[in-house]
Amino acid sequence: MRKKDKQKKGGRLKARLLCLLLLAVFGILAVTTRPSIAIGGEYTDKNEVALYIMEYNQLPKNYITKADRENAYAVDIKDKVIGGDTFWGKDGITVRVGEETNTLHLENLKECDIKTNSYGIYSGERGSERLVYTTNTEDVRIFYTADHYDTFTEITPEGIYKTSNTCTTAFLITAGVTVVVFFFTRKKEPASKKDGDSQA
Repeated sequence: MRKKDKQKKGGRLKARLLCLLLLAVFGILAVTTRPSIAIGGEYTDKNEVALYIMEYNQLPKNYITKADRENAYAVDIKDKVIGGDTFWGKDGITVRVGEETNTLHLENLKECDIKTNSYGIYSGERGSERLVYTTNTEDVRIFYTADHYDTFTEITPEGIYKTSNTCTTAFLITAGVTVVVFFFTRKKEPASKKDGDSQA
């Protein structure tokens, strides 16, 4: 085999391997970055907790109210998270959208903690991350604050699934490119062999 033919073959192989690698990466990311919840589950990630509220209009089962914590006594609640109490923000919540802020006055709001690595339900180290959400409504709205109620950003299903949807789109595009690459890099039969077959 001539050197030029070897280089072409090597180039075709690299192109195919690169496409397959990208296909695998985007496929894995599309699946692993998509939050998944189930009724009765325990969740601490803010997006998973938000999805649970949207889906079931309640908090995951690992959440307890402040009153439940006080009445727990001998019950082991070290892995529990505070949530489900009424949010008393009389001045409304300041929601940030890009560079702009808007103050919303919503009724029937509740709040819950977002558990961090240093979270301690006994020690009172509950951190500054919270979700504030509407109740008694079909159109649940959920807001996340990382600075203990100073500013909020709204959490939506579109925002939660954005990364996964982007990876899914990339996966589909890569799949199409892979088909094209495999088609144009397929092994071509020499013209001389074709002519010989036709004469025979």
